[in-house]
Amino acid sequence: MVARTEELGLLRDAFARGRTGQPSVVLVRGEAGIGKTRLVEEFIAGIDSDESPPVVVAVGQCVHLGTIGTPFLPVRRLLRALRGKVGDNAFREAVQAPGRLAVLGAILPELATEGPASLPGNPGLLADAIEQLLVNLSFERHLVLVLEDLHWADASTLDLLRSLAITDDGSHLTIICTFRLDDLHSGDPAAQFHGEVSASRSATTVELGRLAPAHTAELIGELSPGLDPRAAARVAARSEGVPFIVEELVGVDDGTLPSTLRDIVLARIARLSPDARNAVSALAVGGDRVDHAVFAEIDARATAASMREAIESRVLVATDGAYQFRHALIREAVYNELLPGERAALHEQYARALQPRLDDGETRLATAAAEHWLRGGDLPRAFDASIVAREYARASLAVTGAIELGDRLLNLWAQIPDAEARARTTLADMTVTIMQECNAIGRITEMISIGTRTITALGAADPVGRARVHRCLAVAYANGDRPREERLELGKARRLLEREHGRSRDATLALVVSMELISAVADDRLRFRGEVDECLELAQRSCTDTEMGPVLTHAAWALADRGFLLDAARLIERAVEGSLLSGSLAARTVESHVLDLLGRFDDAAEVSEQSLTLAGELGVRPGEGLLTFFLTSVAWARMALGDLPRAHAALSQAMADVPEDGGEPDRGRIAVIGATMDTWDGRPLDAAAVEAMTALAGGDADDRLSVMVVTAEDELNRTEDASGLGRRRATEGAVRAFAPLADPSISTHTGDLRAALPAMARTAHRAAAEGLAGEHLAQLIRTRDATIADLGDDPAGLTLRAVAAAEVTQAIEQDVVDAWHAAADAAAAGFVPVRYRLYAEYRLAVALTQARDTTGATRMLSHLIDEAPTKGAAVVGKWARALASRHGIRVTPRREAAPPDPTTGLERLTPREHEVLSLVAQGRSNPEIGRKLYMSPKTASVHVSSILVKLGASNRTEAATMYATALAHGDAD
Repeated sequence: MVARTEELGLLRDAFARGRTGQPSVVLVRGEAGIGKTRLVEEFIAGIDSDESPPVVVAVGQCVHLGTIGTPFLPVRRLLRALRGKVGDNAFREAVQAPGRLAVLGAILPELATEGPASLPGNPGLLADAIEQLLVNLSFERHLVLVLEDLHWADASTLDLLRSLAITDDGSHLTIICTFRLDDLHSGDPAAQFHGEVSASRSATTVELGRLAPAHTAELIGELSPGLDPRAAARVAARSEGVPFIVEELVGVDDGTLPSTLRDIVLARIARLSPDARNAVSALAVGGDRVDHAVFAEIDARATAASMREAIESRVLVATDGAYQFRHALIREAVYNELLPGERAALHEQYARALQPRLDDGETRLATAAAEHWLRGGDLPRAFDASIVAREYARASLAVTGAIELGDRLLNLWAQIPDAEARARTTLADMTVTIMQECNAIGRITEMISIGTRTITALGAADPVGRARVHRCLAVAYANGDRPREERLELGKARRLLEREHGRSRDATLALVVSMELISAVADDRLRFRGEVDECLELAQRSCTDTEMGPVLTHAAWALADRGFLLDAARLIERAVEGSLLSGSLAARTVESHVLDLLGRFDDAAEVSEQSLTLAGELGVRPGEGLLTFFLTSVAWARMALGDLPRAHAALSQAMADVPEDGGEPDRGRIAVIGATMDTWDGRPLDAAAVEAMTALAGGDADDRLSVMVVTAEDELNRTEDASGLGRRRATEGAVRAFAPLADPSISTHTGDLRAALPAMARTAHRAAAEGLAGEHLAQLIRTRDATIADLGDDPAGLTLRAVAAAEVTQAIEQDVVDAWHAAADAAAAGFVPVRYRLYAEYRLAVALTQARDTTGATRMLSHLIDEAPTKGAAVVGKWARALASRHGIRVTPRREAAPPDPTTGLERLTPREHEVLSLVAQGRSNPEIGRKLYMSPKTASVHVSSILVKLGASNRTEAATMYATALAHGDAD
């Protein structure tokens, strides 16, 4: 091997880290023929087999089977190789739980001791079972897992490798993946995988470039020491530094050399005998690897001698009862040389050879059979095999592969006269099912693409089916922050349902109406409440249990936005309890929103933290929106509680989850929370955050109101204790910030307006004090008064009413004191953000000062100077100091800050999280935690992240210290 010393060193470094219990992933990438396999082979050959722990090498080869590969094909081969090397007993012992053995039986039928197990529909179970198997095997062995040609990997394999790539410290695991860069295209699943994993801290990228001229000459010299210098120069020039091409050029007679690699490869093939050439051509159609038994049916004339000739000519290799090409480039060149008719005929032969095995129950062959039938031109049989392949993918928990196979079926549907009978479902039903699968794992772009294409194919024959697809498109657009497109799709669905009848029509209408209610302008709240009840009654009569969950979720959101919070809480509790796991996540987003509006911030934080764990167990990947939502919900609730360390920790995780491309609304929401913390903690707003918030200008009422509030409060906070022109201009700015209240789509959202009421009331009070007037202020006052009138009698509503009432009190001094006393006492119950309680106490101190109650003012100001900075409201402490100074009030010296309570947050942990934290405190890694508690390392990692958020700890060491201190005080249980 020439000129690969540095690259080989990177592989050895990764291997050395694995020996110390630091798993790593190595991405070996380069163009076709650049020497990726050769480098890996050299690395494996240099491993000392006598080292401890013993090294076990297993190789999985990805195979090009069109756009959709057999789910987990390379993983299946890799696991079989591992089982052969470690032995069946050790392999089964590492699986541990019988349930995991049943799950693994979905891709390794030879493990099953009984009939096929009934598998739950959780896409994370198979990944968890494989992860746990590999982790357990790697405690006493060093596993070196090689996945070749990952650019051809099926989507399910890529999803699994993403999970393995984050396996934490503690296991001896080195994963090596080879990629062909020229086969990676933007948007391809393999390209996305490469981008995500290469950014991981555990990943090493080995980039193989073309050889320099001197190194090319050195390689030529090694391959053919006696080659004429002029011939060697021509080889070097034509090869352009690609090692594989160098090898091919050196081995072919110079007089017949063509100018392209295709011709070079075919020149090697041309030297074979006719029988060997025919065999190679037939194998090229079968793929890179063809079982001997299958190939015997394709080319019965192929003799052992002809196959041996192809192997000795370095065209083929024989391995594990199968034939495969020495390099994919050889197969491609041979395949492309065949005439279209020849290719089609051979594909049909392969399909006919595979179909009986498929009919006998070998469903793992369905994907390959479908590909061959498709390329052989038999679309009906390709359709049937794709149906079986999709069912196999779903049974194997390969959701991504099931979606891709479903997409193929949709594309073939119009060309199959009896497609509905073959699929045993309608086009609309299949489309909706596939779109729901996309939605469950956050594939919004694919969901939109599938729905848009199918709408055209449905035509006018099935209006209810089309309406259901339009409704699914509306869900996709809603999740993608595209409200205009959402409204258009709902309108199309409603028009299609107008003249239809029956249960399916009524259920679809209930789903559509429940979504429309969220964005409806409701001038009459009682009439709106009646419309929600009518929708729920319709759903109760017509919806299945699966359909009822989304209706309840949407209705709860609509009621919460209009201020019917207690009714919303009851509905969302039903939705969470009745939803499937993936649907439960959607319901929990609404649950956390409702709890926030009710001022139950502890509960809202706990729901969101638990949802993060559930999302991890369901296999929700970073960057898909749900994780960002729950992290920002945690940050918002923790900020309301005055717990800024944990709020900042959650916000940092949320920002890391937002993809670089897109995600502007999420960045805007993160910016709002950060800006709110800044303005109340006495820091100027960051210009980048202000710019990010502009992404919410066209969003829903909640987003737009949150921007209005933080903008107005920043103006007011900076000038609260000022006077003169600066104060007046700031007040004018605060009034202008609320100008969008003129939009009825905002001013009728009573629930969302509750959270904005303290800022609206404060702005109106300041404007009156400054003698301002104008339509913006008039609209602000009208909205404030309407919001106060619509407040319920829940604790948060009563508190907000007291705070707003205190702002408008303009009577004698004692009345103002009483009003702010009432507001501060109500806020002390904790149903409004702690910053508003501290603000109310400051306004009480101002009123006491004006009423010349020096004793009361001194006590209140001392309290504020002590507490406000510890609760994320340092600006209130600054106002209190300034007020005391202006009035000559001598405040009590600030008490020494009490040491932080190391047990804070421990009481919020679930029993499972206490178990995880105790192991963290023992220094256990995520794999070790997983092994001890029978969970995957990824699930352990999600639990650890949730614990850090709840404790406000920045790392595992800090969390462990808090736990140890709590143990010393007897508070850890």
